[in-house]
Amino acid sequence: MRTQRTRVWLRVFSLFGVLMLASPVFAQGADTEGGGRSSALEEIVVTAQKREQNLQDVPIAITAFDSEVIVEADIHDLTDIASRAPGLSYAEFSPGQALTAIRGITSADDGAALDNSVVVFLDDVYIGRISTVMFNLADLERIEILRGPQGTLYGKNAIGGALNVVTKKPSDDFNADISVSFGNYDANNIRALVNGPVGENLNAKLVVDYRNREGWVDNIILNKDQQDENVFTARSSWLWDGEDTSVYFGADITQERREDMGRRPIAAGTIDGPTIFADLGGSYRRVAASIDGHSDRDFWGLNLRVERDTGIGDLTAILAYRHAETDWEMASVGVPFVAGRGDVNDDIVEDIDTLQFELRWNQELSDTLRYVAGFFYLNEQTDRTEQFRLETPPDSILPDPPSCTTPGCALQTDFMDIGFDLSGQENETNSYALFGQLSWDFSEQWTLDVGGRFTFEEKEVVSRGINQGFAIISENFSGVRADDSWDDFSFRVALNYRPLEEMLLYGSVATGFKSGGFQGAPGRMVDATRVVEPEEALNFEIGMKADLLQNLRLNLTAFFTDYEDLQIVRFGPPVGCVDPDPDDDINPCFGFFTTTNAADAEIQGVELEFTWVISDGLQFAGNYAYLDAEFKNFIFGTMDLSGEPLRQAPGNSWALALSYERPLPGGATLDARLDYRYSDEQRHDVVNPLVVTEEFSLVDARLAWTSAAEDWEFALWGKNLFEEEYIAHSYTIGPGVIGIAGQPRTYGVSGTYRWR
Repeated sequence: MRTQRTRVWLRVFSLFGVLMLASPVFAQGADTEGGGRSSALEEIVVTAQKREQNLQDVPIAITAFDSEVIVEADIHDLTDIASRAPGLSYAEFSPGQALTAIRGITSADDGAALDNSVVVFLDDVYIGRISTVMFNLADLERIEILRGPQGTLYGKNAIGGALNVVTKKPSDDFNADISVSFGNYDANNIRALVNGPVGENLNAKLVVDYRNREGWVDNIILNKDQQDENVFTARSSWLWDGEDTSVYFGADITQERREDMGRRPIAAGTIDGPTIFADLGGSYRRVAASIDGHSDRDFWGLNLRVERDTGIGDLTAILAYRHAETDWEMASVGVPFVAGRGDVNDDIVEDIDTLQFELRWNQELSDTLRYVAGFFYLNEQTDRTEQFRLETPPDSILPDPPSCTTPGCALQTDFMDIGFDLSGQENETNSYALFGQLSWDFSEQWTLDVGGRFTFEEKEVVSRGINQGFAIISENFSGVRADDSWDDFSFRVALNYRPLEEMLLYGSVATGFKSGGFQGAPGRMVDATRVVEPEEALNFEIGMKADLLQNLRLNLTAFFTDYEDLQIVRFGPPVGCVDPDPDDDINPCFGFFTTTNAADAEIQGVELEFTWVISDGLQFAGNYAYLDAEFKNFIFGTMDLSGEPLRQAPGNSWALALSYERPLPGGATLDARLDYRYSDEQRHDVVNPLVVTEEFSLVDARLAWTSAAEDWEFALWGKNLFEEEYIAHSYTIGPGVIGIAGQPRTYGVSGTYRWR
């Protein structure tokens, strides 16, 4: 393993050497005239505490990507973010089931009445459903990743952390951009924007982005490509800026059409899936599922934001509405295992409507005392139907179809269900919160932050279940109603000390809360009414943020988190299930979705981030995370899982980025960037140690030329350049452990023209 890593590093440095040779000279102290990077650290402004601050002044563990890094690293979705931030892990069971984890805290139950443990905010608008955590990251101001419980200012379910995505707002300077990109697997992307004044004090912007790529997985049974990309996004924003009042209105729409994920068996269960897979000719980029799948998702949202400077404080009001329709179905096992022909087709349809209102008041009482206070309300209505179908394909699809010579016999010519279970849920959530935080500079070097949030939340869910020959839903029931409510007070206290102007030391104690609910796809009536209790977390954190020698930024965080009642979901026999007739072909213990509360979990770790401006134009940045996340006193059925690791909690992970910008004769610039990312092995199931994603290393690179007038830009880019073959996500069902491969090597060219 050490030899393999050494080879990777040699390749990385060799690649960067090639990129440097593309510039005329790789010299120290390069002249910055003509647009080269400065030799000083740049200030990053964030709004993590609901007001604009220098990132280095915020006593919270935050990773922030500004617009320049987002473009250079070609970050356009959450997959690109995950391995670039310490402690952040991301995996997709399907396009509609995004599993985001921070410090080992995640949610895997996407039922209508349960929520994420890591939440996403788009321009301060809460996006909570797992299936709706998807948007094209085009034309962004920055991305902020807040690690650890954010129970005070973000509140609702931000127990693991929060992703704060901020778009660029319209300005009064006219500009328009158009960018096109082409790559392997017939990839093509076109992005266009226009921005400028449209009236007195009124500015507007329109951004359109379309991404398309053929699938890089070849289904050799269905003779088609899978794991493709087809996403269209449009966003219109308007900003009226008066003397003391500003009004912002934003509207966005996203449409996604994708093929199946291309799943394959990686460990045997009730069948020897890996052997069947290999016998059919399966490999890393060749899959053998006998049934087809797809993902169709449509989102749109409206966001109205009013800000007013009253002279004694700033008032902010946000009113937002979002709608989502998702429909996806995919092969679950990845090989024909039902009588040598069929597979399980998991089909989920969701319709989601969310209304949100937030009111905030920011005021500076004096030079040393300031506070923020607010009210939050959310109404979310989700209609979700999940079908589990044992489906057999037409005879013409599989090799060697059965003979049909007897009188009256006819070959099957269409997909046919041989077993069918259905789960339906309709849930309404109402969430209310009052929150506030006070900051007091009680000396020139010391600041005390104290915040709290009171939350009240209620949920009402109606469930139904239909069993028609399968075993995942074991009972027929309809109109089963359940409701419950929860309240919580979360707090945060931080003591900040500034021994030097460029150094901040802090220690904090914070709590977080994730609301309770009811499990998704209940297999029995009793499961439909069983309450999943809330999660609670207590987090202790110490940190340092320092800008040293004007060219080295070093941020360090150490933390310990005690979790109670961690919500855990897995697929398998329910606790205490006994097959009443072992000789019967239908086994009620084949598998159910079970969501329960773990007794406790402890998480501790260290996170390091650095930025080193080596010289004018040359910068080296990176991060490292050590994570020790395990259950305490956790009994699952008859199994003692105490000491077992949490899901998506790699012990070690790091990311490094080397960038160099070189002015050229005539005023043009050449920009080179090299990214290296590594992640340790991760568990993806709390019971089965075989359900893992192994360690992986990824190398990306980009070389760009920009004209002297900065109106033209051409770039060469590549991702996973050394073709690392790795499993990006895995899960377990009765037939065995199933995996989804990570993306292979992709590369291409792009060009941009800017009107100013």
